[in-house]
Amino acid sequence: MLKTRTWIQLGVSLIVLLFIAFIAVLAWPTAPPSAESIAKRGLEVPAKRSSAWNGSFGAAQDWFDQNWDAFASWHNNPLGIQRGDFGHHLSELKASKDPKDQAEYRRLLELAKKWHENLLSRFPELKITYRNVPDDRNALKLLDDLQKRLKENGSDLTHSKGDINVIDTYPWNPTAVQAWLDANRSTVDELRSISLMPESSSKDLSLDADDWVFLMNGQRALVVDARLASERGDLAESMESIQAAIALGKLMQGAESSTLLQSLFGGHILDQTRSTVFESILPSLPAGQTDLAAWETLLKPSIQTPADFARIMRGEWNAMMGNSILPTFVDPGEGQAPADADQFLEAYTSYYLDTVHANAPLALTDLPSHPNPTFDPSDLSWRSRNLTEMMQYVSRSTWEAQQINTGLTQAAFAILRGQPVPNDPIYGKPYRWDPLTRQLSVPDGPEFSNLSDSGLKLPKL
Repeated sequence: MLKTRTWIQLGVSLIVLLFIAFIAVLAWPTAPPSAESIAKRGLEVPAKRSSAWNGSFGAAQDWFDQNWDAFASWHNNPLGIQRGDFGHHLSELKASKDPKDQAEYRRLLELAKKWHENLLSRFPELKITYRNVPDDRNALKLLDDLQKRLKENGSDLTHSKGDINVIDTYPWNPTAVQAWLDANRSTVDELRSISLMPESSSKDLSLDADDWVFLMNGQRALVVDARLASERGDLAESMESIQAAIALGKLMQGAESSTLLQSLFGGHILDQTRSTVFESILPSLPAGQTDLAAWETLLKPSIQTPADFARIMRGEWNAMMGNSILPTFVDPGEGQAPADADQFLEAYTSYYLDTVHANAPLALTDLPSHPNPTFDPSDLSWRSRNLTEMMQYVSRSTWEAQQINTGLTQAAFAILRGQPVPNDPIYGKPYRWDPLTRQLSVPDGPEFSNLSDSGLKLPKL
């Protein structure tokens, strides 16, 4: 009996040891890739996951990763482990004031750059061709310099000299707005001058160059400057400020490497500027002095094409590769990199290439019958499937909505000229126009139910 119990104990101990060894294999940290190995990453199609990985080992790895992250997310875990999001360590290096951290951050970017170039050698359709613009003539570079100078002084235009929110107070207070503009005149004039420059390039600019608060505040300042000018009868100055606000939005949309977020934000600047013109500036002009053709040319309500969306997706992929995914994959301090990183990159890149190819030849009216390609992560690891969540915002529907909103501006000018109410550019349905309330809105129908339609209220001219 004692001998049997001993064998059972030995058997149980062996099973426990084997289980511990198996967990150790799963949990054992892999050595960070060397510079030499990274220099070759991406040059060849990665091998598919082995049958062993696709079987019990892969399931066990996924089980371990999922439960380890759940344990690390528990703030009261006894080991004091904390789970960082993907890229958290890279972000810490980037934000650090320590020269060593900054040097490490630059080293990781350089390593990632080589990997990025290798992928582009196999996917040349995703390569971006940058314009060659000198720094002193590059509007995007000069905007970046301006916002950096303001930040060094503790400002993003919000609290430069007085609170910018005074310009949005209701009812409209022209005296207070003029006082804020006078206090910040040099900054507003510099912003106007830069925005009106004819050349720009996003070459060598990081995503940090687009400070959303600074850009939105800049648009707000230019628009109220235009409104005040129109109210005192200075039409030329009013139109110049509106032209600068429109140019600011176009700069975000027209950069060679514009991401979807940058393009949509640029469109938001355009929508806000156009709304102000219809609701506040045109009504203040003297009767008979509204040149509709001049204002339409100024507002540039040009609708993008699916080829533009393909260009934006190309910029999206490059931005994610160069600034986020690849630098994180080469970071030895990263704890969320998947074991099948190469397979993830191949699937991720193929998805963007499919998106570019699918959209580039289409017309706007083709979009309803040509849905955007979908990304299938089912063959990837649990960690890689988690990473695909970052692509959820890559939605063509949001871009489509912006084109319908731009068509709203085109429809407004048609109505003001006495022409029939036009159709939207994608589904071919008429915009809604109420001549009594003078409210112009997006068409009726389920296709437009997800649009946040504030519409336009048109003045009587």
